[in-house]
Amino acid sequence: MADVICYGEEIQDLKAYGSSPHVNWESLDGALPQFMLDSNVYVFEKNQELATGNYRFSLYDTDIKTGCVSELKTITLKVAPAATTKIVGDTTICVGTTASYYTPYALGSTYLWDVSGKSIDYVKDENATSVRYVDWQQMGIDTITVYERTIDECQGFDTLIVKIANYPIPKFTWTMPGSTNILEFRDSTEQDSVWDVTSTGTKVIKPITYEIAWNFGHNKDDDSAEDLIVPYKNRKFPVTEGNYLHGENCPKMVVTNEYGCKASYKECVDIKISKGLYIPNAFSPNNPAYGVRVFKPLGFNLGKCEIWVFDVWGNLVWYSNDVKNGQFVGEWDGTYKGQSLKADTYVWKMDATFVDGTKWEGFDLENGSKAKFGSVILIK
Repeated sequence: MADVICYGEEIQDLKAYGSSPHVNWESLDGALPQFMLDSNVYVFEKNQELATGNYRFSLYDTDIKTGCVSELKTITLKVAPAATTKIVGDTTICVGTTASYYTPYALGSTYLWDVSGKSIDYVKDENATSVRYVDWQQMGIDTITVYERTIDECQGFDTLIVKIANYPIPKFTWTMPGSTNILEFRDSTEQDSVWDVTSTGTKVIKPITYEIAWNFGHNKDDDSAEDLIVPYKNRKFPVTEGNYLHGENCPKMVVTNEYGCKASYKECVDIKISKGLYIPNAFSPNNPAYGVRVFKPLGFNLGKCEIWVFDVWGNLVWYSNDVKNGQFVGEWDGTYKGQSLKADTYVWKMDATFVDGTKWEGFDLENGSKAKFGSVILIK
C-alpha cells in the first residue's frame, strides 16, 4: 500500500508482505479499530475516517513452530490534505471585458487551467499560477477548468460556466403626440441573446433582459440624472414627457443589461413652440354654463403671466400670476374680498412671456397697433 493517501479517499487495509499469517500489529498514534490481530493484514473499520496527519504502526512476525519473533518494524501512513480546488470569479461577463479567476492557493500545488472558446487566458505572475486572467472576446457560453496537483500528489479539479453577452445597442424613437412641447418616446434597443452550440449540435439560446434609465434632457439639465427607470417588462410601453422649452433638448437613455453591460444613446430634438393667448370679453357668475361663470384668460406655452383687474375707479379687485405646465390657471369669479361685485365693465391689464423667451405683445387693435389692456363685462 502507498504510504500517502489524500483526505477523503477510502483507506486501504495495511498488508505485510513476505510474512506469515501471524503478524502482530500495534497502532502507535491512537486507538484505531483493528481486526484479525493475528494476521498479515491490518483491517480498518469500514468507512473509517482519519484526520490529516501521520499514523505509525509497529508490527512483528511470530513463527508458530519455533516461537521466534521477527525484528520490530514501523511503517507510517500519511493522510495528506485533499486538494481544495474551487474556481471563484464572475459567471456573467460583457464582451471585451478582462476578468480574473482564482482557486484557493495551497503551498506546493501546481495548477493547470483551460478555457474553452477563442478567448485569451494568461497569468500575470508566474509565481501565482492559482490566478488566471481571461480576455473575453466573443459572445457565447464558455467553460473554465482548473486542475490541481498538491505537493502530496492529491488531485482536484473544478469547472465554471461563464456566459458572455454583447453590449446593448440603445435606441429610441420619438414623436410629438399633439402638443408642441410634449414628446413620446419608444424603446427600440437591440440586445443579442447569449447562445451556444452543445456537443450534440443543439443550439441553446437565452434572452438577456435590460432596464432603461431615462434622462429627459430638458434644456440645460444635467444629463447624468436619472429621471425615470423602466424595467424590462415595461420596455414596450411609450414614455411621455412634457414641459420642453423652445430650442434644442437632448433626451438620453442609458441601457444596462442583466450582465451589467451598459451603453447610452442621446438624440437632440429642436422644439418649435407654438404659442398663443386669448382673453374673454365677458363672463356671468350665475350662468348655468360653467365655462362662462369665470373670467379666465386662456394661453398655452406660457412661461410667465400676470393679470390685474380694476374697477371703473381704478381700484384693484383681482390679481393672479398662476401658471402651471405652460397654461394660465388663474380665474376670477367676480368677487372682491368674498363679496360679489355689481354688473359692470372692468378693466384688465396683462403682461406675459412665453416659454421660448418671447414677450406677448398684446392683442391687435383695428388701427394696427397692439394693446396689453382691455375690458371685460361682468353680467348678472
